Amino acid sequence: MKSTVKAFLAASALACVAVVGTAGTANAATGRLTLISGTAAATIAYSTCQSPRQYPVQQYEIDAFVNEPLPGCQAVLVNLSGTPKVLCVGRGSVPAEFRRSASVTIQPGIAPACTY
Repeated sequence: MKSTVKAFLAASALACVAVVGTAGTANAATGRLTLISGTAAATIAYSTCQSPRQYPVQQYEIDAFVNEPLPGCQAVLVNLSGTPKVLCVGRGSVPAEFRRSASVTIQPGIAPACTY
């Protein structure tokens, strides 16, 4: 009887470890950058920035953004003339010289907080 109870408890413990381990990987952190143009929006989601990655901008003109980066990551908007602009963390307006941008680079770095 005691061995049956011990076996049951051991199996239950293993099942709990398996569930907790699975939940931890399912909720992996994700960074997000949403570019807003009028009533349309496009979101870039990423799980790492250790290798910088460039994303094309889909909108003709960008008015605003919502930047929710992973810790240690930053989003850099690159306009048509190749000038970079680090986007602040939070919600912000896009400066006029960056409203027509070619790409966004997600890379390691610290982005400042948006001020209103």
